[in-house]
Amino acid sequence: MADAKTKGMLRERVTTILRSAPTKKIDFRLRQWHIDSNSFGKVADAIELEIVDVDLGVTAGALAQYNYGNDTIGFPNESFGTTPFDRAVIVHECVHAYIDSFAEGRITVSANEAAGWVAYRLHVLNSAASVPTDRSADPSKPHPDEVALRTANQIMNTPGATVTPTDEQDLRTAIVNHPAYASRGINLGTQRVTDGWSREYSAKIASKFVGPIGPWARLFPRARQWR
Repeated sequence: MADAKTKGMLRERVTTILRSAPTKKIDFRLRQWHIDSNSFGKVADAIELEIVDVDLGVTAGALAQYNYGNDTIGFPNESFGTTPFDRAVIVHECVHAYIDSFAEGRITVSANEAAGWVAYRLHVLNSAASVPTDRSADPSKPHPDEVALRTANQIMNTPGATVTPTDEQDLRTAIVNHPAYASRGINLGTQRVTDGWSREYSAKIASKFVGPIGPWARLFPRARQWR
């Protein structure tokens, strides 16, 4: 667990990344989700309002990781986020945070991951950063990074472009074939429940303009247990 000073540093770092030029240039659609500067701005606001938390501690072997159980972005150490690769990983995880903001419902995990991967590669391209592409030794089972790069190159100069069903399916297949996802039992049909932190976000945003939101704010309790 991070102390208050470290959390403050991480909070500032992440919100700066989300409001940076390379992130603001990301603008695409995948399924029902429109991932653009407004999406990342919403997550940045939620982090500043402490609706979405930041902390140290991730699953073994992970880099940054969004935890759906307590709306927290976890980091492996306090210096994470200072390289182009790290920043793109944070953007990937913040896509998950954005998708988790919607009213409670079920989402397809591989599609959610596909949106994160496309955003990751778009951020790298927009940054003009030299971040190696992970490649598979088996051409019949490409790494998600390979497919995400191909997709990102196709849409990066078309704001609001939709990831085609074919490209989405190719990326989702690459994701479920990757050992990191397969080991967690994720397949093309695996779903996850979102908790809809957008309601608390809307209430807190409103309170900035109309004053304290009163006792009914207790309708929006926050889970604080990792799961």
